[in-house]
Amino acid sequence: MKKMIDSRYLEIQEILRRLGNVKTRKSMYLGDCRKDYFLIEVFLIGFYLGVNVRPKSLDGHWSIKKEVLTKRGWDPKNTLVGNQMLSSGMDHLAVIDEILEIEIETWKLLLERSANSELSESGQKV
Repeated sequence: MKKMIDSRYLEIQEILRRLGNVKTRKSMYLGDCRKDYFLIEVFLIGFYLGVNVRPKSLDGHWSIKKEVLTKRGWDPKNTLVGNQMLSSGMDHLAVIDEILEIEIETWKLLLERSANSELSESGQKV
């Protein structure tokens, strides 16, 4: 069990590192981001397939993402959150930044909550 948890921790750390790289060098990963926010949506689908992760199947990922979306003012029931962002006046580049921030924040919270859950299960103070 511990080995699986350690492995999951490392996988999430790697996902966070790579998403940070995308955020830093968007045009290298996505091309011209000024004209089409959907580039990030397509990229994320390919990215998660490439790292062999299905976020919605992970314990807590989707509920955390809905929480993050709501906290940031977006309707998680609307599957095209990027369209909400465009309608609010954001340009495509700002939408890409926001979607990446949402992904990064979701993974960070998942990592934090997984670690806290493991500590409480082992009897250590959280």
